[in-house]
Amino acid sequence: QDGYQQVQDSVVSLVENLRQFSIIIEDFKEEGQEPFQNKIQQLVGDLCTLDNIKDTYSVEVPMGVLNCIDEGKNPDIYTKQSLEECYLSQQTTDGKAQSLREYQNELEAQMKANFADMDEDLSSLQESVSQFVQEEIKAEQERIRLQQG
Repeated sequence: QDGYQQVQDSVVSLVENLRQFSIIIEDFKEEGQEPFQNKIQQLVGDLCTLDNIKDTYSVEVPMGVLNCIDEGKNPDIYTKQSLEECYLSQQTTDGKAQSLREYQNELEAQMKANFADMDEDLSSLQESVSQFVQEEIKAEQERIRLQQG
């Protein structure tokens, strides 16, 4: 966690220095040359720090987060939307799984009631139905996992 804190501190420093740099540029006067050059040195230092530690960490940032930042939106909005989509998707998957289990149970009950003399065949058929239900649940979960990328 200390390494990530270093990255965070470096990024915060860079952002703050960029903010201060924009103020210096907006109010630039000839006598402001020294603060201007000092701020450039700080920006270069921040960028060098980030460049030196970049290979130490492997972090994947979703494109949606970068798009939010490009649009001037808070990236937490992307995270919130993603979590809401995951929750809704999970509810859908749970509902489908529950429906398949209910279907399986109802099918088994109806088969036992209507085909009581075929116990051995029913057991084989019940195993097939059970296997089918489990495969469908796994396929749905995998589809959602791939969809969420």
